[in-house]
Amino acid sequence: MPKIDDVDEDGRGPVVALSLRDLKRVSSDLRIKLLSGRLDLSGTATDDRGEDMLVVLKCHSLVASAVCDVLRGLDRKVGDRPIGAYVFGGRWRRLRDDEDLVSLVSGRLVISGNASNGPRQVPVVISAPKLRRVEL
Repeated sequence: MPKIDDVDEDGRGPVVALSLRDLKRVSSDLRIKLLSGRLDLSGTATDDRGEDMLVVLKCHSLVASAVCDVLRGLDRKVGDRPIGAYVFGGRWRRLRDDEDLVSLVSGRLVISGNASNGPRQVPVVISAPKLRRVEL
């Protein structure tokens, strides 16, 4: 299974960004765990209308997409509007509130084709340690 690191194999640039305004809602613990070392802090981007400041995720597009989906899923779970997320395909496009970037298809993590510059796939191994049965 290939290692997912900081660089996309095809040299693509960053394709996922988060709304700076919405990012302030995320707890500091969660920001540290999910975003530490993954944000491009050298500058910000703006959406096409100039209404939202964006922080670009500078990690592999699969990792960035998964992090984005986790944050948006947690917002949905508690009934909040999902954090503003954007994808780059010539311009920054905001995702709809019900839109996700990744899905698990036949054991592969897949970025949807409409969310980036084409579909991406990486096999995912889901495992857990064996549990020991304890009699009481």
